[in-house]
Amino acid sequence: MTEYPSRKRSQRPSIPATKKSPAKIGDFFDLRGCVCYCLQMKNRWKLLSQKFVHVNPWYSVRCDKVLRPEGKRGTYNVIVKPPAVFVVAVDEKDRVALIQLYRYPTQRYSMEIPAGGMEKETPLQAAKRELKEETGLVAKHWEKIGLVQIANGIMDQLGHVYLATDLSHGNATGHEEEGIDDVLFVPFKKIISLIVDGKITDSNSITPLLMAAVILKVLKS
Repeated sequence: MTEYPSRKRSQRPSIPATKKSPAKIGDFFDLRGCVCYCLQMKNRWKLLSQKFVHVNPWYSVRCDKVLRPEGKRGTYNVIVKPPAVFVVAVDEKDRVALIQLYRYPTQRYSMEIPAGGMEKETPLQAAKRELKEETGLVAKHWEKIGLVQIANGIMDQLGHVYLATDLSHGNATGHEEEGIDDVLFVPFKKIISLIVDGKITDSNSITPLLMAAVILKVLKS
């Protein structure tokens, strides 16, 4: 895995949040040069009990009895899934690899970046496997560029985001199983237009693409 030089951050002061000293109203944090004021950050939920009400090989559903932030009792059903990986693969012509497939739950066609769940492996191993299975591509250079909460209102799954470069072509093995119709190579500068025009609508692709666009200076931070 290639080590990339660290990117310079703004030197504006920030007040870190800790368990002993949570952020309070008026505290500020530097997010790539943007000063953001925040409310006090703490967990206002209290768990009373929990049990699994559905389990299958792909995900589980957990039923939690809780005290809500306003103090009322409630039930919170949480989908429990292993972590996932998302890969923004960029070739020597600054084109991004996208897959096209039909998503059964939404009954819509979708253009997406290669992605998938982890299978008793490290995030990087999973990212390499998913890229190869879905596109046939192999990358020499890998950089982890972030961690995302995929659907944090209903699910506990986190996603590891990788930027993959220096690509070589091979044979994809997961097209039939995943229902992938095609692999496209789209100029990165056109990606933003596809998002704005509603051609790329998968939120789990849009976030990693925008993160990579800032890092590669396709977008200014």
